[in-house]
Amino acid sequence: MGADAPESFLVPPRVARDLEVTYRNLGNRPESVQLGASFPANWFMTATPSSFELPVDGMVTVTVHVVIGANEPPGVTELRLDHALASGITGSTPLTVEVVAKDAVALDADGAAS
Repeated sequence: MGADAPESFLVPPRVARDLEVTYRNLGNRPESVQLGASFPANWFMTATPSSFELPVDGMVTVTVHVVIGANEPPGVTELRLDHALASGITGSTPLTVEVVAKDAVALDADGAAS
């Protein structure tokens, strides 16, 4: 089984981000897949769907929802999207998060003035 995931993504504290991870069956038999997540205690992470059937040569895209803890300082943290196949094979896909102080804000210099 292979997985395509973003190399890294930026998230400020107390903000939610969704990203997609696509799983591909590179083997010669269908697989039943169960997903789990490994993340810091003050964070929140889910994967939807958390279980799925993956046919031979098939692919399934999973939406991963990540919320950073309120008091998390800036820095880099690696999360893991863990998988277990019905055939007994396990593994994980790393998701690198860079916690930033705040979201980028784009201001229009020609916008309204107060």
